[in-house]
Amino acid sequence: MMVIVFVVFGGVVFVDKLSDVIFPNLFSQIKVMMPYEMATYFDLENTKYQFTFDEEQANIVVKENEDKYHVLFDKIVSEYDKHAVTIWIESYHRSHHYQFVPDDLIASVDFILFPEIVFEDDIRHTKDNGFIVITMIYFFMLGFSSTVASEVVSEKTTNMLEMMLTSISYKEHFIAKIIIGWITVFSQMIVWGSMFIFWVVCRTLYDQGNGFYHFLYKIGLNPEAYSTFVEHLKSYIVDYNHLLLLVISLVFLMLGILIVQLILLCVSIRIENIEESASVQAPFYLIMLLLYYGTLGINSYQHMQLGIGKYLSYIPGLSMLLMPLRIFYYDPQWYEILFSLTFSVLILGLGYHRGFLFYHSHLTCKRNA
Repeated sequence: MMVIVFVVFGGVVFVDKLSDVIFPNLFSQIKVMMPYEMATYFDLENTKYQFTFDEEQANIVVKENEDKYHVLFDKIVSEYDKHAVTIWIESYHRSHHYQFVPDDLIASVDFILFPEIVFEDDIRHTKDNGFIVITMIYFFMLGFSSTVASEVVSEKTTNMLEMMLTSISYKEHFIAKIIIGWITVFSQMIVWGSMFIFWVVCRTLYDQGNGFYHFLYKIGLNPEAYSTFVEHLKSYIVDYNHLLLLVISLVFLMLGILIVQLILLCVSIRIENIEESASVQAPFYLIMLLLYYGTLGINSYQHMQLGIGKYLSYIPGLSMLLMPLRIFYYDPQWYEILFSLTFSVLILGLGYHRGFLFYHSHLTCKRNA
């Protein structure tokens, strides 16, 4: 698995080189011929189009008559290319003929046809990234949490549990089974992050990431036209309020997953054979998926601030997704966050105490039997 992840990260960082090898004609330029006066209105640098004055080599030929434009194209021209040419012609036609129209008429026409539109960043888009992080960790934890039942049952059926309890206490084994999922996830993130950083450093030493960002620009994923990794990093502005929201949301997710693992551990301790553990994992996956998609299903202001979503976000276990969603999108009051967080901590503490007593008594009875 680590080898696959290592190779995938390398392929992502050097994706431009791979595309040149696998798809050498992916970014082949389309040659366009148009009247010289029209060509002076456009700058096709850093695009897949190139001006030419040789009609035999041109993939697109634009000819201007008195009252219309004729466009000839060959088979490699796509519908997107035709749409681009249409925009060029319309832009040239307006710009070129405006100079012959009175200024007062131009102002009236522009006001009607071209209203002023101002684009501003919506803070909700920046908060999307925070909930994406929560979602990624949530699904990471699904896989590791469901293995608790299998591990405990396997240890019981092979008598490994009795051997381990001779060197560690019941409490140490109990705590280890609860937190093993988080330890595994953090270890995986550190390892994967290290591999990704390794490839980024390799690419930085190669060309500062210039080819990588140029490839992203060609496919439309680099609208800001960054050219190096350092330039991209410098563009980020640390928003400490957003960072605080992310930390609080991670705390809710951690408490919720710990509660889930505690329940799974108490259920799995009663399973006597490995075949029965599968009957626990399937319902567990179904419930956790329903929780996630149910959370998205009620993601509206009416539900999350005034209805059922608001009240469910106070319930331990359910709050691990509902409260982060409210935090990132709906700005709940601080006392709501504090109440939900305190309630989750109290339930986790009570569940740990009662769960350990149940765990200890069940294993003690089994060993005595």
